[in-house]
Amino acid sequence: VTDGDVAVTAAFAQRTVVTLSASTSDGSASVGDIPAPENNVIYEGDRITLTAPSVGGYDFRGWYNGETPVCASLEYSFTITENTVLTAKYQARGDRTVTLIPENGALFYLVETADGVETLTQIDTEDSMNLPLGKRLTLRAADAGRVLHWKNDSGKVLGTGDTLNVTVTGSMSITLVYSTPARSRSFVQFVSDYGQVLAAAQYTSGSTIDFPTRPSKFGHTFEKWVFEGSDYTATEAAINANIGLDPIITVVPKYTRNDTPPCSITVAYSGVVRDASVRSGVTVGTNVTLSAEEIPGWKFECWKRGDTVLGYEKDYFFKATGDVTLTACYVEESRIVEAQPVVTLAAPFTVAEDSVHKVSCTATRSVPEGYELVEQGMLYARTTELTDAAGFTETSDNVHIYRSSDKAANGVLTVNAKVDSDDLSISFRAYMVLRELATGNEFTVYSSAASGSYASVGAAQ
Repeated sequence: VTDGDVAVTAAFAQRTVVTLSASTSDGSASVGDIPAPENNVIYEGDRITLTAPSVGGYDFRGWYNGETPVCASLEYSFTITENTVLTAKYQARGDRTVTLIPENGALFYLVETADGVETLTQIDTEDSMNLPLGKRLTLRAADAGRVLHWKNDSGKVLGTGDTLNVTVTGSMSITLVYSTPARSRSFVQFVSDYGQVLAAAQYTSGSTIDFPTRPSKFGHTFEKWVFEGSDYTATEAAINANIGLDPIITVVPKYTRNDTPPCSITVAYSGVVRDASVRSGVTVGTNVTLSAEEIPGWKFECWKRGDTVLGYEKDYFFKATGDVTLTACYVEESRIVEAQPVVTLAAPFTVAEDSVHKVSCTATRSVPEGYELVEQGMLYARTTELTDAAGFTETSDNVHIYRSSDKAANGVLTVNAKVDSDDLSISFRAYMVLRELATGNEFTVYSSAASGSYASVGAAQ
């Protein structure tokens, strides 16, 4: 070390500025906006994250650098090393026919928003239009105070507010029903225990009320019609006494549980040495949840009934229909379990109400994390027996669709089909429309098919 001034020069490596361009395309045009990276200036070696939008009516194919695929997920993180041009590619799903129906003088609008500006298409008469599969629709009633309900082509109530948001999952119809403002009249609706509108009409005091066929409920017997939210019997005289007092009168069924012997649910184990457990005294028709236990050194794989996979979630939700053995399957902890959405059918059963014969079927669904349930329901056909082939989908001839408004990931759906002949075979097949959260892509999962006639299958307990 010496005395005196010392000159020190620091040399810094200069960082190289690179450019990044990102866009969307369906092969011909842009289908959405890509949010830009936070920093306007990008340097070689920076960590970049881009997120492609979920676009209604399109499936996401992936991120591409030129013609080279680089990422299959909507979110793409990478280290930039050179000037880069990326494209998020999409593929159109095709169009479906959507019919919008105003009922009882209803007026509503199809609301579309672009760049923060709303465009309203007025719906005052029945109107059918071709819209992309997967497109999100917003419908808004002109008079919020008169909305009775929105319903789909299965009669299922979709909402009772002034605005309805729905996804195009296939050819479908949506109806807005207005109530009647006149004090001398009331709109009377009969709604099933599952939320389906069985009958709805406008009446004046002293009218003859058109009661629908009594609805069925598994494990129960119909007792009487009651006013919603009460135990008061809704006879024709009682309904007429309320006409003019309430603009909307809702009548629902009341049931008594059948006095049937309880059933037992046995949980067996596969992959691990474990004694089976038995839950006795379970009431037929009740909902049951089984929870797979944590076993050190082992990983839960799935629930099975025989060789049929029921679901990959540890908690399995189903309806008790009789004695049953379910198997909790385990694998070594190092194994990777690829959980998939599953929907299964129980064997059809029969019910009779007001001398009307029905063949019914129950579907149980299980949707694991990573997926969103867009729609679920049941396909059924009153023709010859159908199989799982292409002839038994929502677009097939002579196939009816029951769409449920229940969006819970795990649940049970029961559908009752009336038959004119006890020898007529009814075929059922459950379905789920799902969205994969990582890609935004939508797809449909089907159950196997189940068939039976009123004469060939047993009655519900």
